Amino acid sequence: MWGDITGLVLDYGSHDSVQSLYAVPGQGRQRHHVLDSRTFTADQWEDVASSVSSLTGGRLGIDLTQLNAPGRLRDS
Repeated sequence: MWGDITGLVLDYGSHDSVQSLYAVPGQGRQRHHVLDSRTFTADQWEDVASSVSSLTGGRLGIDLTQLNAPGRLRDS
């Protein structure tokens, strides 16, 4: 699965203001919802970021610096 993913995006859902993590597969396919912030604490987001980096050998990472920042889309 991780080999097909070319990016990770923190963004709001299409019908609500819940921040969500999406996986972006290669070859122009539609992004996929992975998880959202409805029940995640800051520590849990840190665990997710660490796990993604480990599982992908550092190829993919999640930049959490903009997680709580208002405004535009947050590509990570």
